[in-house]
Amino acid sequence: PPGTWIEWSSGAVLKGPARAERSFGLDEIPVYVRAGAIIPMQPKMLHTGEKPADPLILNVFPIGGPQLSSSTRIYDDAGDTLGYKKNEFTWTEVRETQRSNSTKIEILPVIGSYPGMPHQRGYEVRLPVSWPPQSVTFNGQKVPFSHDFATPGWRYDGDRLTTIISLPKQPVTSKVELTIAFPQLPESLLQGAVGTIAGVKRAM
Repeated sequence: PPGTWIEWSSGAVLKGPARAERSFGLDEIPVYVRAGAIIPMQPKMLHTGEKPADPLILNVFPIGGPQLSSSTRIYDDAGDTLGYKKNEFTWTEVRETQRSNSTKIEILPVIGSYPGMPHQRGYEVRLPVSWPPQSVTFNGQKVPFSHDFATPGWRYDGDRLTTIISLPKQPVTSKVELTIAFPQLPESLLQGAVGTIAGVKRAM
């Protein structure tokens, strides 16, 4: 289709409309994401009701083309009742703004409510196809580099070329604002590099 698309497994960038022939390993699933997409996910669970979706995982893809911003709205409800028919649900808007070598991500306060909704929530923001950041700030405060998954902070997955930012629990009624400054390096060097790294590891 028209637009700029990112191949999730490899980080390759494709422009549409076009017809492409691609190769994948048996452990890869060909998924294409529109540039600038914000995809919410949850931690691994045995079933949806095992535990709350905390932290909320946000995959924020780089913006391609002339646009400078993108956004999405995340829907949530109790999940085990018909309360959504009585307006018992919430929307959370997430915005991404890109300027030169920096990206700003805003998670706005929730709108609405439902019984049993969480009043606090942690966030894990992932930026695929990115360089390691020069700095990360959260609501104006510097976010430190973290060496493990247990400590809030930012880290870099070199195999996936992904910046991962773990934030402590925040009231869902508060706005969250992240600013990530990246080095001024050519983004073209990142395109397809994840697939190259995976291919080399598979061959070895």
